[in-house]
Amino acid sequence: MIYWDNFNDTIFHVTPSCERVAYFFDKGDFRLQETDDLSSLPEKRIRCSQIIDTQKNLLLVWNSKNKGEGLSYNLYCKDTGITYKLRDDMIYDERGNLSARYLRMSYAKLRGREYLVIQTKAYRVENISGALHRKLDADDLEGNPVLVLIRLKE
Repeated sequence: MIYWDNFNDTIFHVTPSCERVAYFFDKGDFRLQETDDLSSLPEKRIRCSQIIDTQKNLLLVWNSKNKGEGLSYNLYCKDTGITYKLRDDMIYDERGNLSARYLRMSYAKLRGREYLVIQTKAYRVENISGALHRKLDADDLEGNPVLVLIRLKE
C-alpha cells in the first residue's frame, strides 16, 4: 500500500510488517498549507488525489478546483527520472468514447502483468473490438457497470 498526506512531503510504502519512505513531494507554492480553506483552494494550490505506483512508473492525479482543467495526470518514469504531463488524448479511447479523466483508477498485478482497473458503463465499451469475452446487450439502456482492465506495457 502507498500512503501520503497532502500536508507532508513524504510518500510511504506500507506493508503489514513495516513502513518505509518511498518518495518525496517537491517543495513549492503548489503544496497545501494547513491554513488553506480546502473547500476553495488558493489559486496556486493543487492536491494530489491519487498515486498509483507500478514497477516502472508512478502515476499521479492532481486536483485543483480553481483551474479550468480540474484534474491533471503526471507520469513519473522511475528509470529516467522524467515526469510527463499526460494530455487528454493519452487517457482517452475514441473507439468507445471512454476517458479515464473522471474515473477512479486502481492498480492490480495478475500473473506477473500490471493493469489499471477502472469501472465504466457497459455501453461505453461495446464498440471496442476484443474488449470483452462475452457479448454485451446492445440495448443496455441502464448502462450496467463493467470493470475495465488496461494492461500496462512491460
